[in-house]
Amino acid sequence: MVSGYSNGRILGELRDRGLDGRTRILAQGDSWFAFPLPVIGAPRNLVEAIATRKPTVAIDLAIVGDTAENMAQGDRFAQFHAILAGGGGEDPIPVAAILLSAGGNDLIDRIADLVGTVTRGLKRTAREEAHRRVLQEVTSGAATPIYEDVIAHLRTLLAEREGGPSARAPVILHGYAHVTPRDAPALRFPIKVGPWIWKRLAPLGYTQPEQQEIAARVIDEFNRRLAGLRDEANGVHVLDFRALQAPGGPLPVADPAWLEPTAYWHDEIHLNVDGWSCVASRTYDGLLDSLL
Repeated sequence: MVSGYSNGRILGELRDRGLDGRTRILAQGDSWFAFPLPVIGAPRNLVEAIATRKPTVAIDLAIVGDTAENMAQGDRFAQFHAILAGGGGEDPIPVAAILLSAGGNDLIDRIADLVGTVTRGLKRTAREEAHRRVLQEVTSGAATPIYEDVIAHLRTLLAEREGGPSARAPVILHGYAHVTPRDAPALRFPIKVGPWIWKRLAPLGYTQPEQQEIAARVIDEFNRRLAGLRDEANGVHVLDFRALQAPGGPLPVADPAWLEPTAYWHDEIHLNVDGWSCVASRTYDGLLDSLL
């Protein structure tokens, strides 16, 4: 993980570790690309789980908790731009593929705020009606600008490969698998980290099944809109992990009663070693082998 590094420092790290002869893959994203736990054992995140036949090295810019909005502006965007197009007196770093993981944190933060606003505005309405209204708003109502903003930020990142030495590098984006809102933090000691969805919806009075339905609607809508970016003729690929969660599929949705550790989930929204490996082996590995 090299967030904040100059191009020269990145190349120096690759040389020092004997990795400068490997095919380079650029990864920009959130905790699905940067999750630091468990401390012992690997892979800790999706990037670490990917395995290709050709020797590769990931230049991973991802930061836990980052948003698509943040990646598309400021210092985060400047580093992404510098790698692909050069900047600050440094030449670009040619890469063979670009991986993007973004949007989840934007949605959790902004849609949770929206759900709170809608719910409090309907405090005198029957709970069933408030829930129905929330489901409507997070799919096609007031949440529309939130999804549109995320897609616009992703388009900004996609445009950065044009005109540089990596202009023909394929880009792979992913949506998110269905998650289960529950009191399952990433860390309990020395401080509690997470959960993220459950702690925003439970105080509003929503039951676990209602939270599950709200989260599923948001993830389904995001995946639907993300699919609009697919343009394989121009090297833009979009992965949908929900296909792995069909009945009998290899990545079951977490049961709300499960206690950690579970078979595939480390916490409310992150996979564990086996989960990351499952997703990587069934989506990224074969695709990257065909593209590199």
